[in-house]
Amino acid sequence: ENDADKTKKITDSVSQFFKAYYEQNQTQIDYFLVDGADIKGAGQKFSFNKIDRINIYKLSDKEFLAIVDLNVDYFGNAIKQGFNLTVVQEGDKFLVKTLEPRTSNIDLNNKSNN
Repeated sequence: ENDADKTKKITDSVSQFFKAYYEQNQTQIDYFLVDGADIKGAGQKFSFNKIDRINIYKLSDKEFLAIVDLNVDYFGNAIKQGFNLTVVQEGDKFLVKTLEPRTSNIDLNNKSNN
């Protein structure tokens, strides 16, 4: 499969993950996670609207960084959120390994915690 196919599959997987993350219970969220990933959902208080932007970078053969800007609804208010996700390919599925909220623009050279 080519990179365009992979990008589309990752985008679809990430979109489904965020729908679960914001709207569904932990059992449904866990379905999108690699074994051992410790990611708790947002408590079903939001409606997931859409991904505004996603950039995908290949970290290794089966591992990808997805930088995502998305839009959620919170009691009628549209809220923008940013996340960095590590996504791992397992067979034909792309599963989430890590999830980091992003409050400002990412600097890939600066790994320190502010």
